[in-house]
Amino acid sequence: MLQDALDMQLKRGVYQSPTVLINHEQSPLIAWNGLSPRNVLIALCETFSYGEKPHVCYACMQCGDPVACAKRSPMKCLSGDGEEKEDPDAHKEEDSSGGKSDGKHKHKHNGHKHKIFRWFFGLFLMGGLFGGYVYYQKYQAENGGDGLGSYSLQDAFLSETS
Repeated sequence: MLQDALDMQLKRGVYQSPTVLINHEQSPLIAWNGLSPRNVLIALCETFSYGEKPHVCYACMQCGDPVACAKRSPMKCLSGDGEEKEDPDAHKEEDSSGGKSDGKHKHKHNGHKHKIFRWFFGLFLMGGLFGGYVYYQKYQAENGGDGLGSYSLQDAFLSETS
């Protein structure tokens, strides 16, 4: 198996596993965007000429979960495709007595911290933009207003720099 893997590496340039080969070549789209069912479907569909693509390309390429779309008969996207479903038991913890507890009192919701951070960052960004604008206006007023400075033709020809 090791020798087969080394031969595949030398012959086809396969350096990671799993690798998806389409028409005996590694897809640059998958290499760039990562390996996912949607990226594989897009890369496969892009190899076909216009009008020759299979139906799954037209029906499921824009879906959040193309595998679920392709399994349906007829193939179609649903509004919930690709959304992660929340598991109601995911955050429950076991008590020392062996039973499950709610766990809500142990974990604080940090959405408030994120909101404060976003406001602070937005305020900081707006302050920086306003300061930059004031500096630009002051610079323009000091240098003649056009941003290029004022030079005479004599200054242009007699200057040492080119």
